[in-house]
Amino acid sequence: EKTAIFFVGDIIQGRNYPEMPNENVRMGLVRMYDQQEFVRQMLKASLKAAPIEVLRKNLDRFGVVPGNHEWNSFHKLTGDTYCQFLVGTLQDFMEYNQITAPVRYYDKVENNLGGHWNSWVALEQIAGYGVLAQHYILEKGGKGGSGAKTNPARQLFAGTGDFFQDMDVMLTAHYHSPSYQIINGKIVLVNGSW
Repeated sequence: EKTAIFFVGDIIQGRNYPEMPNENVRMGLVRMYDQQEFVRQMLKASLKAAPIEVLRKNLDRFGVVPGNHEWNSFHKLTGDTYCQFLVGTLQDFMEYNQITAPVRYYDKVENNLGGHWNSWVALEQIAGYGVLAQHYILEKGGKGGSGAKTNPARQLFAGTGDFFQDMDVMLTAHYHSPSYQIINGKIVLVNGSW
């Protein structure tokens, strides 16, 4: 089948909070470079295991959307979300194996009023389905809610009017336990963080 692969943030631990070095020192993944290299090697091994002819025929696109562990790691000071390594790794793999599917890094979302939100959101049509991919379901993660982690999607869909009417699937991450829910015929999927 035609396949699109989206990375929806928290791919690396980053330098997201003060205790992070103490928690990660035993794994040797304190430096941003080491975290990126670990993911790069894991991704290379996974992609090499897939049959190249199948990828050439069926891979439709890769999408990369940063998460809070990437953008909280000094993005305000450096402008870097620490996801460019992932884009470069995917592009190199595609070029080496002569796969023509695009790799896209989402740094803003266009809205139907001619402007954009300064956010990392993917809005795509894939195989006739509208796909929304973003790290949080709601800005600030929709904290304070109880119940299923997918419940904030009800608030998102209710508050955006026509903008998301053509979206059929919402891909998110952030929470550490995967879950999904169908809300008014829309699939909301929490992939969980890496």
